[in-house]
Amino acid sequence: MVGHACAGCKRWSRQTHKSVKVPFDSRIPLKSSRSGPPTNTSMKPFLRTRSPRPQPVKRSAVRRVLKGALYLKLGLLLFACIVFGILYMRLSAGPLNFGRLPERVAEALASRIGPGWTVTLRNTAIGLHGGAPVLMTDGLDVRAPDGALVLRAPSALVSVDGISLLTGNLQPKSIELRDLQLRVLVNRDGSLTFSSEGGEASGPQPAPPPAVGGAPHENATWMAHPATGASPVSGVVGSLFELIVGPQSILNSLDSAQVTNARLVFIDADGRRRGALDRLDAVFDWSDAGRRRFSASVEGQQGGWQLSGDASIENGGYRAALEANNAPIQDILLLTGLSALPATTDLEFSGRVDAAYANGRVTELKAKLDSNAGAIQIDDKDTSPLTVEHATIEASWDEKARALDLPRLELDGGGNRVQLQGRLLTAVAGEGWHLALTGRDLILSGPAEGDKPVRIGTLGAELSGPDGVVLKSVRLDGPELAAEISGVLGASADPHGLNLNVRAAKTDVRTAIRIWPEAVAPPVRTFLKANLKAGLLDSFALKVAMTGDDILKAVSGGPIPDETLAIDFSIVNGTLKAAEGLPPVSGMSVTGRVTGRSVALQAPTGRVEMPEGRSLAASEGTFRLENYWDDNALAKIDFRLRGSADGLGALLQQPLVHEIAGFDVDPATMKGKTDMHVGIGLAVNDIPAFADLPLKVTGGVSEFGIDKIFGKDRLENANLAIAYDRGNLSIKGDGKLGGSGASIDVHKTPDGGEANVAFSLDDAARAKRGLSFGSQLNGPLAIKASLPLGPPEKQGIRVEADLTKASVDQLIPGWVKPSGRPGKVSFTMVEGPTTEIRDLQLDAGAVQLHGSAVLSGEGGLEKADLSTFKLSPGDDMRAQIDRVNGAYKVVIRGNVGDARPFTKSFGSPSAPAGRGASRDTKDFDLDVALNILAGYNSEAITNAAIKLSMRKDNIRQVDMKGRLGATDIVAKTVNQAGAGPTIVLQSQDAGALLRFLDVYKRMVGGDLVLQMAAGDGPQAGALTLRDFALKNEPALRRIIPTQTQVVAGQDKAGNPQAVRVDVNEVAFTKARVDFTRTAGRLEFKDAAIFGSQVGFTLGGYIDNAKDRMDISGTFVPAYGLNNAFAQVPLFGPLLGGGQYEGLFAVNFRVAGPSDAPTLTVNPLSAVAPGFLRKLFGAGGGATPTEAPPIASDR
Repeated sequence: MVGHACAGCKRWSRQTHKSVKVPFDSRIPLKSSRSGPPTNTSMKPFLRTRSPRPQPVKRSAVRRVLKGALYLKLGLLLFACIVFGILYMRLSAGPLNFGRLPERVAEALASRIGPGWTVTLRNTAIGLHGGAPVLMTDGLDVRAPDGALVLRAPSALVSVDGISLLTGNLQPKSIELRDLQLRVLVNRDGSLTFSSEGGEASGPQPAPPPAVGGAPHENATWMAHPATGASPVSGVVGSLFELIVGPQSILNSLDSAQVTNARLVFIDADGRRRGALDRLDAVFDWSDAGRRRFSASVEGQQGGWQLSGDASIENGGYRAALEANNAPIQDILLLTGLSALPATTDLEFSGRVDAAYANGRVTELKAKLDSNAGAIQIDDKDTSPLTVEHATIEASWDEKARALDLPRLELDGGGNRVQLQGRLLTAVAGEGWHLALTGRDLILSGPAEGDKPVRIGTLGAELSGPDGVVLKSVRLDGPELAAEISGVLGASADPHGLNLNVRAAKTDVRTAIRIWPEAVAPPVRTFLKANLKAGLLDSFALKVAMTGDDILKAVSGGPIPDETLAIDFSIVNGTLKAAEGLPPVSGMSVTGRVTGRSVALQAPTGRVEMPEGRSLAASEGTFRLENYWDDNALAKIDFRLRGSADGLGALLQQPLVHEIAGFDVDPATMKGKTDMHVGIGLAVNDIPAFADLPLKVTGGVSEFGIDKIFGKDRLENANLAIAYDRGNLSIKGDGKLGGSGASIDVHKTPDGGEANVAFSLDDAARAKRGLSFGSQLNGPLAIKASLPLGPPEKQGIRVEADLTKASVDQLIPGWVKPSGRPGKVSFTMVEGPTTEIRDLQLDAGAVQLHGSAVLSGEGGLEKADLSTFKLSPGDDMRAQIDRVNGAYKVVIRGNVGDARPFTKSFGSPSAPAGRGASRDTKDFDLDVALNILAGYNSEAITNAAIKLSMRKDNIRQVDMKGRLGATDIVAKTVNQAGAGPTIVLQSQDAGALLRFLDVYKRMVGGDLVLQMAAGDGPQAGALTLRDFALKNEPALRRIIPTQTQVVAGQDKAGNPQAVRVDVNEVAFTKARVDFTRTAGRLEFKDAAIFGSQVGFTLGGYIDNAKDRMDISGTFVPAYGLNNAFAQVPLFGPLLGGGQYEGLFAVNFRVAGPSDAPTLTVNPLSAVAPGFLRKLFGAGGGATPTEAPPIASDR
């Protein structure tokens, strides 16, 4: 190792290397001793040809002595070089042992430390290091005078002065300690004690030599206080100066010292490992200016950092400068013995410390440190980290006043900006020390994100000791803050205890929460920070009396004794938002008390604020939390809500309330009054889903009204009782729904529920809703509507209607039900852009429908799919209905179908529309395909295929095929030139067809051809029958008096003969009827029915709409003979009365209800000629003879 010569070496050089006077060299020409002017003789030796004059003998002897001495020196030098060369070559080959040389080096080192100190070197050898000879050792121990081991190095290099090595007076030049393992004991008072790790416990540290002019220390603690009158700070600083640059310091006696790869392990007073510096490399040497220079590189838990500086003796004292670069505060706390502080940080400081020491006192000590960005985390799970962007510390020591001046303490970061000034007095009578801090215009971040900063106008703090830290007074004043804090921390009786008193008044609650220590009642503070949004803290008093054990419990999660904490406060005009998803409560007046375990609040007034200016008055509020340390603790909250129903509706739409209520309502449509008592069990640490809270609500609404609570109807004048208990909701009451009395019953559980409304719809209520069906539906309907409360896919209103008290007449073709006969219909209605009818079931005797349907937004049928379409017993049909271009397309398929309901509806008029309801014309396209189509009177059409188009109650087009018994029946629409479409129906068994249609069942056989115009308005047509007979017709018995009667007739050849008439079966040759059909009415005239025996003429109408008929006619006996008179030109009309009448005939009339008409016969008409018979009619002339009513079985 290369370095400057130590002071001892310098002394040795002055003693052993004295100046030597060299004899004057006789070879140097001297001036002549003769007098006279000087002459130039410098060129004479070269011009002379003779030898110079020989010197005197005496001069030659001196020259020989000098030459001998020079040769001797050169020989000795050459010998030394050869010896050093041989030694160097040997040392280059490997270390060399030199007997007692290590012992002499150890003695020299011990003498440099101080009297009584011992240095031991083990396994030593001389070798080369850096091209210079050094003493290598595998072990170096340093012991104090009392024998205690102070230092043990596994490896060391000691460099000695080469000349001293030759002379035997060994003088160490430098020393390097390698792989040093040090244990640093952090004493309870913060002082540090060093020992070798794994070695003996350390004794006292080596005492530095006495200060300049002072007596030497006799103890081994170099940190001992200096002479009386100097401060402890002066003692520490002076000791460090003496250690580094003191005249008798071991470092001062060496050219350089070096520590390589040292490791420091810090152990607290309880023997627990607190931390470590993993590597320390340090170098002490001299600068060119003669100052002791040092530098160190440290690897700690936070990474590497550097420390450098220099020190010197100046004007009888010492001066030093120290610079740190990126020194982690954690490592600095380790070095200063303060690593036990309950906090961690990643802050790193860089700066400079200047110190001066003279006459046993510090004359100057000042420091300035600046940090990088980082964070400080208190070792408490409830305390948030303090973000630091930049921090600055400026300090200086006033030795005369024994005070540490703090002109600048600055912290900036995380929305905080704090700048303080202060002074720490270390020697105050009766106190020990006293710290005063002041600051202005401080800014603290808001208690939560989004809060405005807290501004502190002035801060004044006074702290003192020595028994702990006494907070004599800490005052905070600002625009929204007035607080005072006092207390004691870390008293000797309980070093970890805390006694604190805080008082505040007229302070904003958010500001109060910000200055509330996070470690004090953390659950309560956390809840209020998140939920207490505004208010004025009218008064506040906090008292903390916590022992060290209590604080340890609080930090680890509690609980703590109840009496250790007392907080009493009063808040006016507060705003509390209990949880996200609930409305805030504003205008609160709150008083409360918080103890070590419990919280009790009272809020007599408040207002629950909802959107759009709606609100509910809150009163009688209480909040009780028995143990806020319990993670599962529930706060008991009770309050009363009163106000208008629209406020309740707005509350029901709040997210958390909506979870349990499940009602989508429009508050704007709600009227009435509400009064509720609410009890909540609220988990303040982790609020679960609101539906899982032990919430209890009792109360009701009165004079309640709301739109569209069920369908489109409005509920009015309802009085409802409401109860909710732990997920179970019940609403019961009565009101009016759409003007009708209604009973309401709602039940809801966490798994679902149902809302039921029962009401009655009479004719007036149906008409009000546009649901009037005229005479087709009369009487009240008992309806029960059920709305499932659950997931959206299950939503839909289930409707059940009791039809018992209602009468039905052709509501569905063929469905007739008198009042009192059982019947019911049920379906599920799902509202949307269109209304879906699901699970439709109609059960009313023989009429049964099962399927689904879709209604338009106006309530009209858009589509239906009926898997069961049964209008009569024995039906086996299914039907599909679709609305296409304003008309219904009806497709019916199946095995067996009853045609009677349809045939009856074709002849019936449309039911009149009710008031306020639009008339639904029967526009449809019918497509029927059935194996058996049953009709009246046991008649049936097999393989029936019917396609029918109806518009405005008129048949527009028909296409029909089938077999009626053993004959064919065909119907089709044909287009005739110059006329509209005509419907043509042909049947080879007219009697069977009429019986099938229940038009007339006394006819037997016959061919039928029906032609009828298809189109709007009255439909004209003609019916032609040929070769048929009437059997057992009661009307013929009235017209023909005798059971068997002989009348004039003709034989087959046309010759006159007497013919017997059998009134039980009268044969006819032809019948022709011209008619006009309108809705529900059939009019005809000049109809003729005749055969060889008898004939008839008919005219009149049949009105099914009014259930009336009126038909007048003429009976012509012996038709073949009688009609001959009517065919005589010119006289025929006079004698016969008409083309199809005769000379002798009887007038009759059938009139009255369609199901029981009355037959009237005028016997006088039998003797009147044809033209006079028209005058008599059925009632002309004599009083007509009235026959009893004809049975309806025509």
